[in-house]
Amino acid sequence: MKSDRIELPADKQLVEKVIQDRTEQGSVHFVYVLECVDWVEERARERVKDVYDLGTKEDLRFFQKDHKTDDPRHFQKNINNKNTNGSSKSQKQGFTERESDFNPPSWYYLALDAERVYYVGCTADVYSRINQHMEGKSSGGANFTTVFPPTHLVEVYGFQNKDRAYEAEREVGSELTENEEYAYFS
Repeated sequence: MKSDRIELPADKQLVEKVIQDRTEQGSVHFVYVLECVDWVEERARERVKDVYDLGTKEDLRFFQKDHKTDDPRHFQKNINNKNTNGSSKSQKQGFTERESDFNPPSWYYLALDAERVYYVGCTADVYSRINQHMEGKSSGGANFTTVFPPTHLVEVYGFQNKDRAYEAEREVGSELTENEEYAYFS
């Protein structure tokens, strides 16, 4: 990963220069890496509530029935005794929150527990896509970057083949998810 990150929002000419400097000439599909470092758990929690219908206690009851129990204590008991062994504080807190109508997607807790958080995407127009992420879900940005807004463009990779770009997106995301980092990618 290059150490010369570009602070967002960035000027279109700067983004285009980064693309030109870091990718092969003739590339038409790009994989980009955004770092999402300027978040506070409370703000992320409010943003995830705005983005998702977080479910209700009734949804939890359906979960219990799907898992062959009508005992409302079964869910919490199983979580405390089996499913959270080795889990982080945020993950354990998440299970309790789910019982109180706060049920965000799993990536929410994975991102909260990470030291660094990234979003990896694939597009033909990097500058426009970054702006969509910066403006949020209502402008076409991803749910993830609406909850954890990007602060830096970290890297751009260019490809002439769309399938290869999508494959690279998964490879880059997987590599970034090692250690204490978390990368959201499709």
